[in-house]
Amino acid sequence: MAEMSSSLAVTGAAMDAPVSSSVAEMGAMNAPVSSSLGVMGPLLKKIDSLLPLDYRLRGPLKDRVALLKVDLEEISVALVEQSMVDFPNEMAKYWMNEVRELCYDIEDFIDDMMLTHADAKMRSVQSFKVGRVKIPWLPKTVRPCTRAARIAELRALVREAIERHGRYLDGCTSSSRSLFTVYGHIPLMYAEAANYLVGVDDTKTKLIKWITDEEQHPAETTNYLVGVNDVKIKLIKWLTDENEQQLKMVVITGHAGVGKTTLAKQLYREVGQQFECRAFVRASRKPDMRRLLEGILSQVQQHRCPSNSYTVQNLIDNLIKHLQNKRYVIVIDDLWETISWDIVASAFPEGNNCSRIITTTEIEGVALECCDYQSDNILKMKPLGREDSGKLLLNLVFGPECLCPEQLKGAFDIIIKKCAGLPLATICVSGLLTTQPDNPKLWQHVQEFLCSNLSTDSTLEERLQEILKLSYNSLPHYLKTCLMYLSMYPEGYTMQKFDLVKQWTAEGFICAIEGTDTWEEVADSYFEELVNRGMIQPVDINYNGEVLSCTLHHVVHDLITLESTEERFITALDYSQTIRGHYSKARRLSFHFSNPRYAKKPTGLTLSKVRSIGFFGILKCLPTIVGLKHLQVLILEFWGDQQGINCFDLTGICRLFQLRYLKISCDASVEVELPTQMHMLRYLETVIIDAAVSAVPSDIIHVPGLLHLSLGDKTDLPDEIGHIRSLRTLHCFDLSSNSEDNVLSLGDLMNLQDLNLTYCTEESDEHLKRNLTALASSLGKLVNLKSVSLAPGVSRTVIYHDVCSSMSSLPSFLQRLELLPPICIFSRLPRCIGQLRKLCILTVVVSELLMEDMDILTGLPALTIFSLYVLQPTAESIIFKKGAFLGLKCFKYTCGVLSLAFQEEAFPNLQRLELSFNAHKGEQYYNLLSGIDYLLNLKETAGTIGAATGAEEHDMRVAESALRDAIRKHPRFPSYDNVKRVDWVHEEYQLRTQAKDSPSEKHETLQKQHGRKEGDSLHEQPRILLKESGGETKQCADSWISHFPPPESIISDQMKSAGVMASKASGWLRGKVKAVTSGDCLLIMGSTKAEIPQEKSITLSHLMAPRLARRGGVDEPFAWESREFLRKHCIGKEVTFRLDYTAPNIGREFGTVYFGDKNVAYLVVATGWAKVKEQGPKGGEQLPYVAELQRLEEVAKQHGLGRWSKEPGAAEESIRDIPPSAIGELSGFDAKGFAVANKGKSLEAIVEQVRDGSTVRVYLHPSFQFVQIYVAGAQAPSMGRRLAKSEGTADDTTNVDDSGEAPAPLTTAQRLAASTVSTEVPPDRFGREAKHFTETQVLNRDVRVVVEGTDSFNNIIGSVYYPDGDTAKDLSLELVKNGLAKYVEWSANMLDVEVKIKLKNAERQAKKEQLRIWTGFKPPVTNSKPIHDQKFTGKVVEVVSGDCIIVADDAAPYGSPSAEWQVNLSSIRAPKLGNPRREDNKPDKFARESKEFLRTRLIGKQVTVEMEYSGRISTMDGQNAVPVMNSADTRVLDYGSVFLGSPSPADGDDTSSVPSTGTQPKINVAELLLSRGFAEISKHRDYEERSHYFDALLAAHSRAEKAKKGIHSDKLPPVMHITDFTMVNSKKAKDFLPFLQRNRRHTAVVEYVFSGHRFKLTIPKETCSIAFSLSGVRCPGKDEPYSSEAIALMRRMILQRDVEIEVETVDRTGTFIGSLWESKTNVGSVLLESGLAKLSSFSLDRIPDAHVLTRAEKSAKQQKLKIWENYAEGEKVSNVSASESNEQEILKVVATEVLGGGKFYAQAVGDQRVSSIQQQLASLKFKEAPVIGAFNPVKGEMVLAQFNLDNSWNRAMIVNGPRAVDSVDDQFEVFYIDFGNQEVVPYNRIRPADPSVSSSPPLAQLCSLALIKVPGLEDDYGQEAAEYLSECLLSSSKQYRAMIEERDTSGGKVTRQGTGTVLIVTLVDPETESSISAAMLEEGLARLERSKRWDTKERKKALENLEQFQEKAKKERLRLWQYGDVESDEDEQAPGGRKHTLCR
Repeated sequence: MAEMSSSLAVTGAAMDAPVSSSVAEMGAMNAPVSSSLGVMGPLLKKIDSLLPLDYRLRGPLKDRVALLKVDLEEISVALVEQSMVDFPNEMAKYWMNEVRELCYDIEDFIDDMMLTHADAKMRSVQSFKVGRVKIPWLPKTVRPCTRAARIAELRALVREAIERHGRYLDGCTSSSRSLFTVYGHIPLMYAEAANYLVGVDDTKTKLIKWITDEEQHPAETTNYLVGVNDVKIKLIKWLTDENEQQLKMVVITGHAGVGKTTLAKQLYREVGQQFECRAFVRASRKPDMRRLLEGILSQVQQHRCPSNSYTVQNLIDNLIKHLQNKRYVIVIDDLWETISWDIVASAFPEGNNCSRIITTTEIEGVALECCDYQSDNILKMKPLGREDSGKLLLNLVFGPECLCPEQLKGAFDIIIKKCAGLPLATICVSGLLTTQPDNPKLWQHVQEFLCSNLSTDSTLEERLQEILKLSYNSLPHYLKTCLMYLSMYPEGYTMQKFDLVKQWTAEGFICAIEGTDTWEEVADSYFEELVNRGMIQPVDINYNGEVLSCTLHHVVHDLITLESTEERFITALDYSQTIRGHYSKARRLSFHFSNPRYAKKPTGLTLSKVRSIGFFGILKCLPTIVGLKHLQVLILEFWGDQQGINCFDLTGICRLFQLRYLKISCDASVEVELPTQMHMLRYLETVIIDAAVSAVPSDIIHVPGLLHLSLGDKTDLPDEIGHIRSLRTLHCFDLSSNSEDNVLSLGDLMNLQDLNLTYCTEESDEHLKRNLTALASSLGKLVNLKSVSLAPGVSRTVIYHDVCSSMSSLPSFLQRLELLPPICIFSRLPRCIGQLRKLCILTVVVSELLMEDMDILTGLPALTIFSLYVLQPTAESIIFKKGAFLGLKCFKYTCGVLSLAFQEEAFPNLQRLELSFNAHKGEQYYNLLSGIDYLLNLKETAGTIGAATGAEEHDMRVAESALRDAIRKHPRFPSYDNVKRVDWVHEEYQLRTQAKDSPSEKHETLQKQHGRKEGDSLHEQPRILLKESGGETKQCADSWISHFPPPESIISDQMKSAGVMASKASGWLRGKVKAVTSGDCLLIMGSTKAEIPQEKSITLSHLMAPRLARRGGVDEPFAWESREFLRKHCIGKEVTFRLDYTAPNIGREFGTVYFGDKNVAYLVVATGWAKVKEQGPKGGEQLPYVAELQRLEEVAKQHGLGRWSKEPGAAEESIRDIPPSAIGELSGFDAKGFAVANKGKSLEAIVEQVRDGSTVRVYLHPSFQFVQIYVAGAQAPSMGRRLAKSEGTADDTTNVDDSGEAPAPLTTAQRLAASTVSTEVPPDRFGREAKHFTETQVLNRDVRVVVEGTDSFNNIIGSVYYPDGDTAKDLSLELVKNGLAKYVEWSANMLDVEVKIKLKNAERQAKKEQLRIWTGFKPPVTNSKPIHDQKFTGKVVEVVSGDCIIVADDAAPYGSPSAEWQVNLSSIRAPKLGNPRREDNKPDKFARESKEFLRTRLIGKQVTVEMEYSGRISTMDGQNAVPVMNSADTRVLDYGSVFLGSPSPADGDDTSSVPSTGTQPKINVAELLLSRGFAEISKHRDYEERSHYFDALLAAHSRAEKAKKGIHSDKLPPVMHITDFTMVNSKKAKDFLPFLQRNRRHTAVVEYVFSGHRFKLTIPKETCSIAFSLSGVRCPGKDEPYSSEAIALMRRMILQRDVEIEVETVDRTGTFIGSLWESKTNVGSVLLESGLAKLSSFSLDRIPDAHVLTRAEKSAKQQKLKIWENYAEGEKVSNVSASESNEQEILKVVATEVLGGGKFYAQAVGDQRVSSIQQQLASLKFKEAPVIGAFNPVKGEMVLAQFNLDNSWNRAMIVNGPRAVDSVDDQFEVFYIDFGNQEVVPYNRIRPADPSVSSSPPLAQLCSLALIKVPGLEDDYGQEAAEYLSECLLSSSKQYRAMIEERDTSGGKVTRQGTGTVLIVTLVDPETESSISAAMLEEGLARLERSKRWDTKERKKALENLEQFQEKAKKERLRLWQYGDVESDEDEQAPGGRKHTLCR
């Protein structure tokens, strides 16, 4: 194992060296908190912040802190090295744990020390302004001697740890994490991979069949695939058909990681929407039963009012009450205990509503218990076959439908084998391989690693664990830390992304990445990466494919819990664990105390060192949190444990000064009491309270760093909420309880991005109107707002208010606007909505809609979801014109009258259309929904029809028929029948005229308008539903469309002839027979329009048929014939029935059933298949027709019919000889032998049970072998489980005494529910629908079963065909087509190829249409993003490579940063140029030719650029794109198409013309390259962005291949060897000079511009490259003014152009000197004439165009251009510096800023630049702040900033600031270059600087006092010295005489202000002739520099003159001399030690 690790590290080092060393190079100080390094990084930063002046550390204390920092830096290196070892030994682990604990202790101590300075102002040196800002003295620390001793103690421990490392661990870090540590995203989102089920489609099909009990019909050919529209219409009809309604349950079982949860989740997502109530919950090995039941209740009753129900029994009762008579589907995932199932199942009523339950489990016993020991209902999932596993891995690594490269097949096969068919293992391995999919070494080493750790005998569990360890060990440290943090939550817990990213940020886990806006965005990327790697499983996914919540597989949870425990990262504690000593050292504690029976408050815990607490359980078990001074994260989720309201005192959190994150969640039985003050929590960022709160602290508005605030309903916020300027998120702001002023103050929250509003309490209309008006005013100010939602609260107040007049403007960046009814109503559509170009989701209610109003919104480019409610019926048709709503995907329209029409090309991308309207009395519908067939992409439709006043049943039918006919005009809905009836759709006629009425009058008016009686509900409670796959809200019309069930049906006239009265009062119902369970019992499903109707099991009254055998039993005589008679007559038929009586103790219902006009009981008795019982209901009367039954029985007996047969042996022969059941592991059935014997045969069978949509249990004829068939090629969603019936009653449907006397024993659930707590798990999404579909098609029907084979678990795989008229349909194909099952590759391989293709195509079409389980299906995530609306023209200035150019934008100002664009040609890839300096990186074939081809055709040409998309590429190879965000080894490139205005004659006919707006065609440059064979087509993955002209590119590429041009030819390009004289020594250049002087002029190409006058040229004729400088012309040097402008000018003029040169000479560096011409223009003259260069008199006589150059320079001087702006006529320009003059330089200066340490900034008096710059600034007109995103200042950029004190605008340089601007209040630190001071200013006080203003050199010169040493600000008396100097220099505008002694050019660096020359000056007051240096010496605030032997006489004399002032201070013991002579002996430094120039 060790050898394996070593080989991996060594081999991987080369390929991933930058990655492996990145952590070490980054340094521990920059590392975030992590599980491996602990708090080492933040600790070093904190200690570093203690050392500056602000903390006033004196003497030994400061020294010891500094030494401690040195020791920690040393040990941090060792800790980083050890953390990078793949497999550290136990000693290393122990040492790392010890060091981490030590770092935690040190940080705790540092935090305590810093707490004493909490109120001190922390200032950096450069922002300190002496003389302008008063410097407060910091408070004295407490007991410094104690702190010094503690620091010494801690340092000793650190030193000891360092010594132990050196002694035992030195040299143990050779195995670095270089191969498997992958820093980046994988290409395929795991959210998609998790939904991509391979090899389980037959299973899913069976599940769907079980859930829906429907058969599918063969498809008909359409224009798309096969039978799309027909099948879709039929499926909707089947799902709403009146069929079997009995409660069904399905169990999915299998090994961990086999895909049970994924299958169940897919079924739930696709089938769940067809159920009235649905829920999906997860259990665990230690289930929290209360949370499980609460989870079900919260999902099935989403908008229930909070209650105080906390007991399991209360929850069970509530569930039974709510689910009674409702159709529901429940999925319970990952169930482990039968006791849990018993409790949960007791909450599910067994009504006949076609309800479904799906469970998943790994335990066989639990599976049997869940399905009442009916093994037919158990679906055992098996690992994927080899082919399916390979397909899954290929899809994940290389993309869909890709093949494995030939060189990787060997490793590929072995890896597949090691994964053993487990999808979870395959997905995790793919995370390793995807980053380098084509790297054979990586594949080889993954193969070797798996082979070395997994043997052939390894179990599936061992394989999964080892592969997960491998995947975990490959994670970077930051991802390991974030993943490990999830062990804080209980197993099976659903974690919200919103919470996790904020918790990670609060914990300090997030490391800032360059280019990222905020830490939360980095945290988002971490979360996405963990999802991508398959380590966490997504739960909720929104419309955009973003994962909103997640959970952990229990195997992953076990792994990270173990790792966390080993590293002492998180300690989890539950009620079953004993408190041990090591808990006292826990830094992060998680308490799981959910079971009230065992849970009790933990004792013996020491929590003083805890930093994070997560508590999940009962309130009484919560430990005390008061006094935890180091607590940073507090997560409390609890509930009360006794009746009444519990008060939870949380006032103690006001003393948790380190608290950063607070989340409280509890039920309504607990009220939380918060502290009265919270402003002391200065680090608090997030507050989430989902609980009743007594009061919110009023000073919460003063918490300085609060970013996110979310409070529960009915929580009153304090006034002046607008003071929280930092706030980004505000949820549940109640408009009813807040004042108008508080609503107005929302407009001050300039950083707010997400605003959620509600209205919970009953208030007056006027109050709401005022607040809505104030809200409209506030919204217009929130420029950064992205989301606004307004929804009614629990009160459901109905208040009509027209806010149209109030809404004048909305934030321009708004992406979501949801104004839900019935509060916010517009009279007309506001025009301001039409200006929201980024709006994606819109929900709005209007009173009136006109055609012109709709035009406001038709052009919104980003709008995808639009819900429109119209109160007043439209008087005119709303016609959607051509091009309307181009991006809309979902349109919901609700209006009393439906009057819509669509023109061609309207709604081109619409996928879902929802319509709601009323049927009116006598109305006829003509041309309804005209033009709906133009909606070509429409996939889903939903119609809802209500009844207007006076409308009757006939009117409803007419409206339904008209709507169906209209929708059936669409080619995809030829048999549409999915119309839903509701009570009414809200219509308003005269409501606006009654605006002044009282609310009660309005209510009465509405009731009268709609025919309401008093007491009827006007509105049903409005609901805001969450999308199944995520948290995006969907607004449904339930608040406007009240749903009432249709009236009871009246029995037919045929029954009247039988003497039965047909009336509503008589209780007759109509239904369809779904199943026949015995000869006297029918399962009837209702005839309602519900998707899965209710079911009733009806036993024929007064009859008793023979009993069928139970498992292992024997039939009663004639039992089978009796059942068959009833089955063949009734199955699938419409019947009418009535309930006669019930036996409640046994749960049976007895009734009378009619088939047509025939009484079914009469038929059964008359044919002799049942006997008559005289006994009826206990104490009841006999039914009137019992006598007739007795008569018929006597007749049957007389004739020997049925069971009364008189033939000898007839009774014995009627008893079936049933072989042992083939179901169950104990059956002993030889499934493989059976499959071999019957493979391919068509066997007759009867389906006895549907376990799920794709699994059926059948009796084979004639053997009566009971087998379970898994449908081949498909797998349906799994079903849930229910409570097992007590022995003796399960399935006991016949021969039961119906008197009701038998007592019903208590079930297990009833016994346990009364004494303990339980949980529940719901079924998979769409599991019920799939099962119902299969049941309605095949249950109790004759089918044909074709055995295809068996799987590894001996399950029989087969095809099931059922009759449909004269044809037979394949069950698997129909399930897949209708989106009720997934295609399963491994079982489909048993089928014929044609059938496989049909299944694949069916699934592909279902995905495309997002049918059922594919709802919300998103294509794989790619690395490219489209670029919209970016088209420009410009001139090509540089060709970077054969596929990359730089274009100068014509519209951008010259010299601006955006003037040049780097454009990479879309969808092509040119040969790589390589690196000529590296032997191993040679250029590719035709690379030079490709670049030269572009250069000759594009340089200097005008082109049109269409930017198309951006893509992230690897910086390693520059080509292979990887979807990794914010990674250091990738970068983002912009791609576009470039067009030449006209073709070159040389281009010939190789390209096709692209039409342009003008008359001249344009030539696509990429197409030109491809046609010449100079590039290849890029291989785009599916769904990747590509060129808009991709087809033309493909054609050009094909032509070049056929012609074998360029890279497609077998010929090699001509070899051109270029001698590069820039890379050789100067001697060789000088030797080459004669060759260049032989010819007067040479043609050359400018390859590079070094500076304005120096270039790199290539001379093709001489095959050489040279460095060339213009003779006699000198441009400004680097960092000098106008240097960049000179370079920019040369780039535009000559870069890559053909030029002519004359070489005069060569200098000593090997640079050739001469003249250069471009198009016969001397380039030097252009520079001189532009004022960007000076003419040197040296060798001027040798220049050919000397007179031209002289004239050009003279012209620039006269115009005072650029460098001549301060030129004075007649002034002699001297090239001799002041340092070379014999006279001392003296300046008059005015000090502008004092820094400390004797340094200050000054301006020269009389400098002409001062007035010039002031005039320029005064002439500028400063407009409003630039739009965010248009101007993003970066560090080092020159800007204009407004000084805070006088609001003047000054030139400034950005010192620090955010990477991207989010708000106008973002802070930037700026340095005023003309004054030398710094300050922090907001974004709205910064403007971009014009080059004419910014190019001038700074006016402020950094100076330092000569001859003296002044203490720095961090030294003793440094502040006093700075204050004194400030008082001298800044108290007045006095001018001083500065005598320059030296010019220090060694750097002159001032922190964060750059470098430059420092003037060492003697400063003299001209009035007193006194020296400032002498004054400071005299005050004891400075000391004299030592005289050195090499000093000049003048310097020595000056030192002697100043010495007397110093002696005076010494004598008086002033300041520095307080303790005597503090001067230390210093080593003399030679003059060369510092680069300086004496100025004399």
